Formats: sequence, structure tokens, C-alpha cells
Amino acid sequence: MRTNPLSASRQSLSQRLDAFERLPGATPEWIVFALYVVLLCVVASFHEPWFDEAQSWQIARVASLRDILFSIPHYEGHPPLWHLLLALPARLGAPYEFSLKAVNLLISSAAVWLLLFRSPFPRTVKLALPFTYFLFYQYGVISRPYSLLFLAFVLAALAYPARNEKPFRYVLTLVLLCFASAYGLVLAGGIALVWLIDLLQTSLFRSGFSRFVRDRRIWALALLLLVAIVNLLL
Repeated sequence: MRTNPLSASRQSLSQRLDAFERLPGATPEWIVFALYVVLLCVVASFHEPWFDEAQSWQIARVASLRDILFSIPHYEGHPPLWHLLLALPARLGAPYEFSLKAVNLLISSAAVWLLLFRSPFPRTVKLALPFTYFLFYQYGVISRPYSLLFLAFVLAALAYPARNEKPFRYVLTLVLLCFASAYGLVLAGGIALVWLIDLLQTSLFRSGFSRFVRDRRIWALALLLLVAIVNLLL
């Protein structure tokens, strides 16, 4: 019986991928992480900041803390966390482009490290994701609050499996999502709403109202609601 060459090729590729997945240690992950950081530094060095990147730095450098917290977010359209992070190097007199890009690179690199070493994806997927367009260029090279969104999403995904056992840890990742961007506020609200509906179905209708309101998960969601209200006011 003749063997189908295409089928044999697919089987060989599958065996090689399986062998690659079972490689001991984390050497491939460390190589990819180092390559990500190096390439990010190289590409970012050729990137001329857009006006909104420069404006964030200027706000962080010269605006008062009161204005950063209570006035500027009305016009900038995102929470003040990004400006507060940039304020430290900006007010210490650090070089503009270098420090702006360094802050963004540190945040993006932290998210990629978590993706490589803590996520449950297949190894081939984990090693490829850092070099996709959004994760590499939009969140890594361009210095905007979206790098914080990226980090918050990764942290939330890692905390999600234990959300019922450790609800406050999970909610803290959603708090970071809220403070990262106005988009993050909407997304955190949607995630919290889904969780609340699940709790209503599994706790309120089965255990009664008194036990429901004493549930630590409800208090964690109440904390998130308070943070969201403060964020909206800012």
C-alpha cells in the first residue's frame, strides 16, 4: 500500500511539535523573551513619538497633581494612571524619548514575561504571540496606556481560575483594567457583570439573600463598583 506523502508530512510535523512541547526547561521562552526585548528596543529607537505620546509626557512633566487627577482626564479621555507613571521620570529630569519609551517597554515586557512563563497556551502559541502586530508594535513600540491594558488583561486571565477562592486578587486586576483606559473601564464592567450574573444564579437563588450579601465575592465586586464610580468622576 502506498503512503500518502501529505499525510506522512503532517504526521511528521505533528510529532516534531509534540517533541518541542515536551522539551524540558524554559530555554525557548527565555530566548524569545530576550529577542522580544532586543527587537522592541531596536524598533522603538526608530519610532518618532506621535503628538499624543509627546503630550502625555508634557502633561506628566508640567501639570500639577491636582490637574492630573481632577481636570486633565476630562479632556484626555483616559484615567490619570498613565500620566502618574510618566510623572516620576519626567519630573526627575530624565530624557524625554528614552524615558517615555522605557516606561512603556517595562510594562509591555512584564506582560510578555507573564504570557511566556505563566500562561497555559501551547508552547508554539506562546512563543509566537509576542511578535504579533498588536502585542509587539501597538502595545510595545507606541507609548500609550494600551500597554497597561495588555498587562491588566494578562493578570486578569491568570487570576480568573481562582476568582471564587481569591475574589479580591481577581478584582484588583480588574481595578488595574479600569485605571488603564476608558476602554478598560467598559471591559471590566462587562466582565464583572457576567461574574455577578453567575453569582446570582449559583448563590442567591440557592443559598438565600442573607448568605449572598455576606459572600466575599459580592464585597469584592462592590469594591470594583466603587473604583469604577471614582474613575468615572475623574
